[in-house]
Amino acid sequence: MVLAGCDYQHRFRPRTPLEVQGEQVSASVAWVAPHWKGEAGPTLVGVHVRNHGPREVYFEVGKVRLVEFGGSQPAASMPVSSPGRDVHLGSPVAGVVGGAKLGSGLSGPGGTGLGGLAGAGVGLAAGAVLMLPVAITLAIERAVAEARKHLAPGKEAVFPLEIRGADLADGRRYGLVLHGSLSQRAAALPPLSLVRPEEQHLGFDAPDDLRWIIVARIGGGPLLGRTDAEDGAMGGVGLFFGPQFSRFSVGIGGTLLGAGALGAELRYDVPAARWLSLVPSAGYGYYWLVGGPGFNVGHGPWAGLEINFPLGATRLFGWDVRDYHLGLYVQGGPVFLFEGQSPAGQVQAGVTFAVY
Repeated sequence: MVLAGCDYQHRFRPRTPLEVQGEQVSASVAWVAPHWKGEAGPTLVGVHVRNHGPREVYFEVGKVRLVEFGGSQPAASMPVSSPGRDVHLGSPVAGVVGGAKLGSGLSGPGGTGLGGLAGAGVGLAAGAVLMLPVAITLAIERAVAEARKHLAPGKEAVFPLEIRGADLADGRRYGLVLHGSLSQRAAALPPLSLVRPEEQHLGFDAPDDLRWIIVARIGGGPLLGRTDAEDGAMGGVGLFFGPQFSRFSVGIGGTLLGAGALGAELRYDVPAARWLSLVPSAGYGYYWLVGGPGFNVGHGPWAGLEINFPLGATRLFGWDVRDYHLGLYVQGGPVFLFEGQSPAGQVQAGVTFAVY
């Protein structure tokens, strides 16, 4: 199963600019993304570098240093690196074994073994559902991190830098020494301040919304046709994964196992209270049967509602940040069958675990 996911979830932007300027190069703090564990993990800093001189500049991340200003003793500089992008995933076999044990236990003594087989299928499906969004996110992060290091005259780029061993929210004044990371032809830059300890929230605005939404749904329900031959069942583990734009998010949604479905889905988050979030959704997709060749059942729209409750909050830069939600969902809609009398209808309900 998933052992590590997206470490950097929220980005904080300076309320007023944090920037320095040299003869050829200027630099500023574009955003700061603390680890979701706060001081227990590394911090990612997006440094916006602009070459406004006549010559090309090469930016070497490995030579950037973190320093502390105004301490009682000069703080030794610390190395800064490109962000690590490795995600460790457990073996999907572990999910199969765990699901098989659970299914066997629920089937009781003297069972036929179908409980263990069904549990193994659910475990495998759950592992696949949870691994897929992480793998997609990993690929996106890798592409974004490969920013161009050669800056031609007039060009600019945001470089993500990873800081370890220092908590930017501990009340000290930290900065980055950048001039050693630039080509020798570039004029030296003064240190770039990262935080303003004397200001509320260290001088940063409220965090940006999460860039990506991940929702796992576990539940099921009937697929009802006009005849017994058209009846079926929705069931298993469902998912939603996609980018977020303010309260809207759009992406891939669906259900695995049974008469599964896969298609596009649109969600809208309504924060009804500090302890309650209502998320109506709508989508359109294709349905299939287990063992069937592709999308061979039908297609149709669906509408749903999630009732989610936040699982606590993490305090980052003085802001209370809630990411993880546990709740309930209900979903249904018509299914226009490829064969037989149309349409059928599907309804399902269950529990959700959401990151948004």
